[in-house]
Amino acid sequence: MSNESATIARGSSRQMNGFQANLCLLCVTLCWSTETIIFAAIPDSVSSFATTCISAFIGATLLLLVFNRRIVSALRADRLRLVRHCVVLGVLNFVLNIGYIEGLRYLNVATGAFGCIATAVFVPLLLLAFRRKVSTITWISAGLIAVGVTLVISNTAEPEDFRGLAILAGACLVNACYIVKLGDYAREHDPFAVAALYLVVVCLVSFVAWWFVDPGVVFTFAWTPRTVACLFLHGYFITAFATVVNTFANARTTADSAAIVYSIEIVFTVSWGALLPATIIEPLTLTPVIVVGCAFVVAGNVISVARALFASLRKEKSGA
Repeated sequence: MSNESATIARGSSRQMNGFQANLCLLCVTLCWSTETIIFAAIPDSVSSFATTCISAFIGATLLLLVFNRRIVSALRADRLRLVRHCVVLGVLNFVLNIGYIEGLRYLNVATGAFGCIATAVFVPLLLLAFRRKVSTITWISAGLIAVGVTLVISNTAEPEDFRGLAILAGACLVNACYIVKLGDYAREHDPFAVAALYLVVVCLVSFVAWWFVDPGVVFTFAWTPRTVACLFLHGYFITAFATVVNTFANARTTADSAAIVYSIEIVFTVSWGALLPATIIEPLTLTPVIVVGCAFVVAGNVISVARALFASLRKEKSGA
C-alpha cells in the first residue's frame, strides 16, 4: 500500500474507536433488516438479478457523485491494487446477495431469518482456518448465537427446507469471506472509495447475469411507480448509505466483532414480522422458541460489545 493511501485510510477513521464502530454497525443492521419489507413490496416478476443490479447502480452512482475526489485520489494512490480488491469484494457481495435471496424463497420467515445470521458462527471458524487470532470472548459470543440459531431452526424447519438451508449455508460462508476481506481492504484503502467501486462491480456482474438469464428483458423492464419507489429506496437507504457506513466502520473493528454485531439484525427482523400488518410483510408469530433464540443472540452481542467498550475505555485511560 502506498504512503498516500495509508494516510487516507488512517485519516478516514482515526477518530472512531472499536466501540463506536460497533454502534455504527448496529445502525447498519437496522437498515438491512428493512430489506424484508422492501423485497415484499417488489413484484415477484422482478428477478433477484434485476433487484441487485438496479440497487447497486443507484448506490454506486450516489457514492461516485458524493465522494468523487476521494475515489480519484485513492485510484491514483493504489491503482490496479485497489481495483483488484474491489473486484473481489464485488463478486463476493454479488454471490452472497443472490444466495440469500434464492435461499429465502424456500424457507418460512423464522427459519430463513435465523439461518441468515449463521455468518456470525462461520467468521471465527474462517479466521481460525486463516490462522488469525480469535479471542475467547468471540468464541463465547459465537457459541451463544449458534445455540440460538440451532434452537429456532430445529423447531421451525421442515424436511423439505433442506435445499433452502443448504443455499443459505453457502451464502453465509461466502459472507464470512466477504466480511474478512472487507475489513482488510477498508483498512488498506480509503473506505469510501472501496464502497463506491465495489458497488460498481456488483452492478456490472449482476447486469451480465441478468442479461444471460433473461436477455432482452433489461430493455423491456416494467418501470411501474411501485417498483421504482422500492428499488430507489433500497438503492439509497440500504445499498448506498448502509454500504458506506459499513465499510467505514469495518476499518475500525475486527471481522469477528463485526459478524457478531450483524447477527443482532434478527431482533429487528423478528420485530418487523411481529408488529407490521400482513399487507406489508408476512406475519411472524412470536413463539417462546423464537424469543429464547433472540435472547441467545442478544446475549452474545452484549458480551462482544461490552468487550469493545472496555477495550476503548482502557485505551483512552492509558492514553490520558
